Amino acid sequence: MKNLLEMEKDFSKLSSYEIFLNDWSRKVYQKEVFPINNSRSEIISLPIAAVKSSYKKRTDKKKYYIGVVARWDRIKNHQAVLALAKLAGKKGLPWVFYSVTSIPLTNLRKHFKEDYRRYIHVKNPKNRQDLNQFYKKMDLMILPSHFDVSPHVVPEALFNNTPTLISPNVGWASDYQLTGANDWVVDFEDPAKVIERIIKIKSKTLPKKLLRMLRKNSNPQYSLKKFLAVFKKISLKP
Repeated sequence: MKNLLEMEKDFSKLSSYEIFLNDWSRKVYQKEVFPINNSRSEIISLPIAAVKSSYKKRTDKKKYYIGVVARWDRIKNHQAVLALAKLAGKKGLPWVFYSVTSIPLTNLRKHFKEDYRRYIHVKNPKNRQDLNQFYKKMDLMILPSHFDVSPHVVPEALFNNTPTLISPNVGWASDYQLTGANDWVVDFEDPAKVIERIIKIKSKTLPKKLLRMLRKNSNPQYSLKKFLAVFKKISLKP
């Protein structure tokens, strides 16, 4: 780990300019790796097409659908998803959990996998069109990741009118805070508090300012123009 950090520091010392996907990732890098000056860096979001599904949301609201789209690894914090689903069931809440992921068919953490399938409807990974339809079917997406710089789930779900509740360790937290969406950022370590937060926000919508910001910053033409501007700036340096 120490060697990797030293390599990262060397990259920063040798680089003319550095690009970060959001303000959150730049601040984490400045604090944990190297105190790069903001004047030598630029924030450019990954290009994401704002595609919407034609599927219409359910009018029957007797049940509340909560979705997850995440790789099966420790970073994505599936433990928090299961803890939340278990507690919601224990409290008798009419919440139904769905997870688009691929659980390895091994005996490693066998009991955890069995519990996960028992409390959460597991769906196989989907193509872009089916994924957009999945987002549209959900009332809320959750992303409890331990460290996640710029997951596509947040903008893609919002483009389909579905908000995402995220952990403070998800890069989009900086955009949420900037646009007044602080209630959609929560620490997932305490499932009881997460339930309280979901109850608080379930009848609300994310700020339109956030949607406009994500649409603009992730627009392929906009982000690629920003990349080009950085390249031109560097090429003109003596």
